[in-house]
Order: sequence, then structure tokens, then C-alpha cells
Amino acid sequence: MNKNIIRSLEDIFNDPKADELLVIEPKKNIIPINQDVENFKEIQEWIKRHKGREPERTRDVSRIVERQMANRLKNYRSHEDMVELLKPYDELGLLNIKNQKNELKNMIKDEKKEFSSLDDILNDDSVLFNNDRKSINTKLFDTEKFHKIKREQKNKPEKISQRHNMDNFKEYEHLFKQVQAEIASGK
Repeated sequence: MNKNIIRSLEDIFNDPKADELLVIEPKKNIIPINQDVENFKEIQEWIKRHKGREPERTRDVSRIVERQMANRLKNYRSHEDMVELLKPYDELGLLNIKNQKNELKNMIKDEKKEFSSLDDILNDDSVLFNNDRKSINTKLFDTEKFHKIKREQKNKPEKISQRHNMDNFKEYEHLFKQVQAEIASGK
């Protein structure tokens, strides 16, 4: 049998084991994690692992994670409040809008070439063997529009009816109303 019989609240509070039960552990300081900051850091790590190459929006299913990162980065760049939030974490200058515009101008300069003769054009194979995002995702290989047209043709009915007013509709109007009433009543 139990030697310590509890008869009142004082017995409970005077019990040495009660002190152990009533000890309140201090709460740990929980720092809230901003998911956008974590995602942005993940994008930066990805760029570092891929030697400074930004993620691309590709249709390749095996690179879906890269596409998600590219969409997130585009979203962060397009919202000024996100740029302000993520600016302290931007180690690579990804959110520098002026830098992006300069890079785009440089890419356009590299793409534009002046040729003086047909031989110069035929001898230049840089466009053929350039493996950047422009050459991989060209419209030449984009067949999505053909699938869309095919789907539209498949779903198109063979014959489209034309509505005409019936001259003697009054004769049959009471029958239509009777059928509607039967449907409404559940017959």
C-alpha cells in the first residue's frame, strides 16, 4: 500500500515529487523561417553548383526543379517588396535589375553579327553549335502549337445547328410546360 495518503491539496503541494511535476521548462526561442528567403538561398546554391548559370524555364520534365527555381526567381525579381525582403541575402547580385538589363544588352550584342557576304554567313556555325538557352528552346523544336490545333480540331463538332423560330409553337407550348412541371415535381 501507499504510505503517503493524499487527503488535501496541502498534502499534494508538500509532497517532494510535486516539485518535480510543477517545474516549468523555459520555452525555446523559435525563430520564424520565411520560406521565400529559404527558397532564394536554395536558388543561389543551385547557381553556385552550376558555375554561375541561372535556372532556365525549360519544358524538359527531368529538369522540373530547375524550372520551379526559374519561376521563383522571376517572381522575386518582378515584385519590389520581394526584392527589398531578399536584398540582404543576395550574394550573387541576382536581384540587381540594372545588372539584368546590361546582361540582356550584352546577349543581344553577342547574338547580332554583321555579315558582308554569303560566305561569311555560311562559314559562321556559332548559331548551330551554341548550346545556350536560345538555341535549345527555339521555335523550331516547339511543337506545342500543333498539338493545340489538333486538339481543337478533334473537339470540333461535325455539324453546328442553327436555331429557327417555330411558327406554330403556341400549339405545343402547353406540352412543354407540362413536361417541365413533371420534371420539377420529380415524376
